[in-house]
Parts: sequence; C-alpha cells; structure tokens
Amino acid sequence: MRGIAQYKKSRVEAASQQQVLVMLVQTAVRKLYEAEDLLDEPAELNKRLHHVRAIFIELSQALDHDLAPELCANLAELYSWIVRETVAIPSEPERLPPLLRVVENLMESWEMAAAEG
Repeated sequence: MRGIAQYKKSRVEAASQQQVLVMLVQTAVRKLYEAEDLLDEPAELNKRLHHVRAIFIELSQALDHDLAPELCANLAELYSWIVRETVAIPSEPERLPPLLRVVENLMESWEMAAAEG
C-alpha cells in the first residue's frame, strides 16, 4: 500500500493547479457514486459525504475573488449548495441523483478547461 500512496502523492505534487482541481472533483464524483451504494449504511454513507463536503469547502476557500469576482461568487454559491445537499442526503436520499449530475457536469467543465490549458 505504501507504494500506491507514494505514487498518488508524487502525482499530486507534479500536477498543475488545474489538474489538482480536476482530481479533487473527480474524487468527489467517485465518492458520490459510492454514497449511492451506501444509502442503507449510514456510517459509511456519512464518510463519503463528509469527504465530498471537505473537498468543496477546500475549493471554496481557495477561490481568489480578487482575480475573478463574478466567477468566484458563482462558484462559491455552487460549492455552498453542494455542501448543503451533502448534509441533507442522509435524511433525504432522493437529493443524491440531482447532486451527482451537477457535480459530474462540474467535473466535465473543469476537465475541458484543464485540457484547453
């Protein structure tokens, strides 16, 4: 396991900021798919949702509002909505599929932006 952890660490360290952003959102999508399979296991479901929340809280804190105020305001609002949805899902699991679609669309958008440089 140590070799895999070292590979992941070096992959992140060598990545650009855009690539790290894409990797984080890809991880969020993966965790949401895992959450879909864990709706009957509250402890495991909450672990996945907590991971997704942590990702979007971190992304929100990393926004540079001086660089692009309007874009950052929109992203901050979207990230806050995502966090709120992850809080609601344990008691309202029907909110997971729409959340997953939004985060997948976000991931695809960031992947395209990163590919364009």
